[in-house]
Amino acid sequence: MLEPVDKIPPKVAVTSPDNGTGSIDTVMIKVTATDESGIRYVSIFIDGKEMAGSKDSLEPYAFPWNTLIYEDNSNHEIKSICG
Repeated sequence: MLEPVDKIPPKVAVTSPDNGTGSIDTVMIKVTATDESGIRYVSIFIDGKEMAGSKDSLEPYAFPWNTLIYEDNSNHEIKSICG
C-alpha cells in the first residue's frame, strides 16, 4: 500500500520579535508551524545562517537569541523552516 502524498506545504512563521524591534540583550524568537503530516522540527536562520542549537522538535517553538554579539543598531533577517 502506498503512503499518502503530502500535497500541502507546511506553514511556518516567526511571531516574535516584531519587525523593527530593537534589542540590547537576549531576545526570544517565537515560531508557529503547522503541517498536515506533522512537524518534526523547526530551525531558525539569522541573516541566512542557521542559528546554533536552533533545531527544536517540541511546541512551543522558542529560541533565545543573543544579540550582544552584533553591532548596535544593526538590522538582521530572521527566517524559520520546518521539517
